[in-house]
Amino acid sequence: MRTGMFSQVLLPVAVVVLLAFSAACSHEISRTEKDKQNWNGGTTHEETTVYQNADGTTSTSHEKRSTNP
Repeated sequence: MRTGMFSQVLLPVAVVVLLAFSAACSHEISRTEKDKQNWNGGTTHEETTVYQNADGTTSTSHEKRSTNP
């Protein structure tokens, strides 16, 4: 009985969830990284990443990290 329930209910639900997840994922279009030396001897690292969403729109992520001596 458990095998029948798995194949009739749980398997189709799992497939639908996986398809929804894969359709909702975005993928990376471009990425730039830049390192710069600060006047005080530290460094600044900048990353900019552009993603294309599942609906065709784009999103941009920008990160900036600084280290000081």
